Amino acid sequence: MKALITMVAATLVALSTGVVGASTARADVAPTSDSISRAFPRMVPADASGEVGYNNATCGAYSPSAPPYITAGTPNFGNWVNQWDCFGGAGNDDPFYTFYIYASPLEAAAALNSLPAGAAKSIDVNGGKPYVNFTFEDSGPKMVTVFAGDGDRGQILLYTDGIVGTIDQVLNWWRSAPLN
Repeated sequence: MKALITMVAATLVALSTGVVGASTARADVAPTSDSISRAFPRMVPADASGEVGYNNATCGAYSPSAPPYITAGTPNFGNWVNQWDCFGGAGNDDPFYTFYIYASPLEAAAALNSLPAGAAKSIDVNGGKPYVNFTFEDSGPKMVTVFAGDGDRGQILLYTDGIVGTIDQVLNWWRSAPLN
């Protein structure tokens, strides 16, 4: 599985940078919570002073020096620079979700190496666009969405934690979320 993830990471870097075999990548945007807000305006607040996200989720902007509480089963997301962490949407019926932004698409791709060996890769559609998702079970259903090759979003990952329920329930929520 590690070899597959490494291959996918290399492919994602190639897609996001346009250079096959690239070992470094230049960041498309500043790795700030505001950049995440611009990339996903209907999912997270407009700026770091906001607190309300999709379906009235409570959101907070965080940095590695002051990270949020990490739920059981959350993988190590590596060298992220900023994040929006959201929970409690739809009266606590929605999964928790976190957008991580990295200094480069390469750093985002490298974070995929920390996913469990049994993570299943799929291509799923949201808003008419295909995305690569990795799903796994670890203290509940989990999913990581990759935005490589998607303009200014190539250095962002979306982590969805179903807490309870099933992978299918997480995917149903994800398909309805306004990612585009």
